[in-house]
Amino acid sequence: MTISQHKNTFVQWFRGSSPYIQAHRNKTFVINFGGEALQDDSFQNLIHDFALLSSLGIRLVLVHGIRAQIDERLQKLNHPAHFHNRLRITDDVALQCVKEAAGLFELKLKPYCQWD
Repeated sequence: MTISQHKNTFVQWFRGSSPYIQAHRNKTFVINFGGEALQDDSFQNLIHDFALLSSLGIRLVLVHGIRAQIDERLQKLNHPAHFHNRLRITDDVALQCVKEAAGLFELKLKPYCQWD
């Protein structure tokens, strides 16, 4: 493919996406992702995608999980995780792990989310 053909393909693609950009501008997207996402090698790409959506005028609400981080902290303390019907039963030790995991996750995530 020549440079001219590549540019033409890009322009056609961009023009085709314009109606979708306009339709979603000033809308709010709620995006939920698990705590494993922060540990994934492609997390930086996900953040770039969020920044792109924001730059197109889409308001974002990011909702993240921290189950993996909580489980990791409980394992380090050699404290068993308790569940009933797939819901965590949170004792005092687990609650401390939840608070620590949530705080650390926010500290790691926040620097990536400085777009307007």
